[in-house]
Amino acid sequence: MWVALKSVEKREESVKEFLEEIKAMHQCRKVNLGSLDCYDVTRHPDTKKYLMVIRFVEFGDLRNYLSNFATNSWKDLLNRLWSLTIDLRSLHRSGLVH
Repeated sequence: MWVALKSVEKREESVKEFLEEIKAMHQCRKVNLGSLDCYDVTRHPDTKKYLMVIRFVEFGDLRNYLSNFATNSWKDLLNRLWSLTIDLRSLHRSGLVH
């Protein structure tokens, strides 16, 4: 399994946004949105920046995935979009708004 590290600047408003994102990811986990896994939060020993340990997504964000349209089959694209619509429906039904 691969993970990614997402960092945050030390500015107070950035840290608040970062904490809100962690909270939202935790709520998403409650409604079984496995595509949004946050495994841990830590601090870089040298820079002291907060780091979120999250699931590594091979294609990156949705914009990147769709921009590589030529390398994806229609079936792959439709399956990914279908999965996203199911996740968005779950978010809305649970009271979380994207």
